[in-house]
Amino acid sequence: MKAKIKFLIHICNLENGYKFAECTSIKIISELYLSSEEAINDLIQKLSLFLENEAQLYISNHQGNEEIVNCPEGKCKQPIDVWYCKLSDKICPTQAQVFLVNKDEFLSKCLADERKKNDIFDIIIKGKYNGAHHVIGRYLCPLCDNKSFLRENDKYHYYFELYSLEHYFDVFNYKFRKDFLLKRIDRRAYYSLCSECFMETVSKIDSNKVQEFIIKEMDYYYE
Repeated sequence: MKAKIKFLIHICNLENGYKFAECTSIKIISELYLSSEEAINDLIQKLSLFLENEAQLYISNHQGNEEIVNCPEGKCKQPIDVWYCKLSDKICPTQAQVFLVNKDEFLSKCLADERKKNDIFDIIIKGKYNGAHHVIGRYLCPLCDNKSFLRENDKYHYYFELYSLEHYFDVFNYKFRKDFLLKRIDRRAYYSLCSECFMETVSKIDSNKVQEFIIKEMDYYYE
């Protein structure tokens, strides 16, 4: 199977005319070059090796448990990353996990009414729902919730697809914080963002700085 991984590439220009490219989510940088294109190509090769090795190991270790599926009535609240029940808006005792080999445990802990509990379990057992809205080892970007056109599963990202403003801005500087508030930027942007939400946020902070970044989408193959 094939998946798309999005990396945010930052191009740095040194005073001596040399350039390098970096991906801060996994702390990989290119060698020094006189052109941005060479630096980017070098970094892309390093990112390919990362996907073949570290990413492969990480993803294979987070394939999940076939005996546990995330509940379709669960919702994750950021930035605390706690699962709530959509039906009651209370913290879910099972953290949205449906125990397929222990129906009684699920039924005893689920906050839904008795009929709904059984409906949820039956839907999963019959294969109509497989918990695709949450994959173990992936995390929500807090700003993706604003994008109603995204499928639920597209709002989740691997740790190496998330980026922090603090790597590129002095986020604790008084002037920065003041400008941040005056521009009415969503405060959740202080948390780790996916590459697209990161670019949108940077464009609001400093439209000129956006030119230093590109998003590289790379294919990832897995079984």
